[in-house]
Amino acid sequence: MNKTLANNRNLLKKKRGFEILKERFRRSGKVRVYKYKKASKQYLAQLGEETRKRGKIRLIKIILAIFLIFGFVGFAFYSIMQQPVESQMEKVIKSKYFTSRTYPVENNMILKVDYFSHGQKAVETKYLNGLKHQNSESWYPSGEQFRSAVYWKDTLVNEVYFYPNGDTLKNFSTTYADSVNFVRLVDRKKKKVYSFYFSDGKILPTGHFVK
Repeated sequence: MNKTLANNRNLLKKKRGFEILKERFRRSGKVRVYKYKKASKQYLAQLGEETRKRGKIRLIKIILAIFLIFGFVGFAFYSIMQQPVESQMEKVIKSKYFTSRTYPVENNMILKVDYFSHGQKAVETKYLNGLKHQNSESWYPSGEQFRSAVYWKDTLVNEVYFYPNGDTLKNFSTTYADSVNFVRLVDRKKKKVYSFYFSDGKILPTGHFVK
């Protein structure tokens, strides 16, 4: 009996949940007062200088990033503009004046010959599995050789250009294989100027003239 009464007294002494929450609320209601050490003028000046330095570094990084972005965009745009884009008219020009024939040659290769409308050869090129391979020769509409080139599986290895009189043409202007290019040759020995359009190793007879 005494033991039971003692256990009951112990239960009565325990705090209930509401009392616990009430006590915690009282503790949290106490305001803590923090005391900070007053910063010296030297420390404040040093902190301000470091903040300004970080600001300058951040500004420089932003400016560099902007320059890099604009530089990349400009380079990409320049590269796109430099790439020759073949128009529909260029395709018509190149196909209008030529007829093509293919002939089988040794080692499973094919010789493709493009002829001017008047029957003269314009260019003949050897192909291997659809790729330019070995020799490619081009002629003027009048019959003189214009170009001699060597390819290795569609990669240009070497090329030489000639005046109509047979002299080697040096410093030939840069042209693109996939677009129509205007070429103007000056033969100082003969005192003649040859102007014509040129594309993919052959001369286009349109606009070809001699002064």
